[in-house]
Amino acid sequence: MTTPASTRLEAYDAHMALARFAGEPVDWLMGPAREVARSTLGQQFDPDNAYWLKNPAKAEGGVRESLLISNVEIDYVQHAMSAWLHLARLLRDPSYGKTGVPSEDPARVSPAP
Repeated sequence: MTTPASTRLEAYDAHMALARFAGEPVDWLMGPAREVARSTLGQQFDPDNAYWLKNPAKAEGGVRESLLISNVEIDYVQHAMSAWLHLARLLRDPSYGKTGVPSEDPARVSPAP
């Protein structure tokens, strides 16, 4: 089921960010996080696996409940996208999480007049 798996991935993501902030290693969590991410990604409809649906174009990008239940609800998509995006940032930016600041994006400064 995608929502429990996605919330598990969100927890892995949060744990890795907090571990980085505390100066603790996170490598041991990367493998399990990637496995869960791959599993949930497999539940996302794309042109190759949505051909049999009534309206494949409408379902494309949606995340189904499970392999056996093809319902797509917004919370399935929201949890999966949140987890995937956070994991992508953790993988891309080794410094992400080290400051403890919720958003590490640089502050936007208005140009001087």
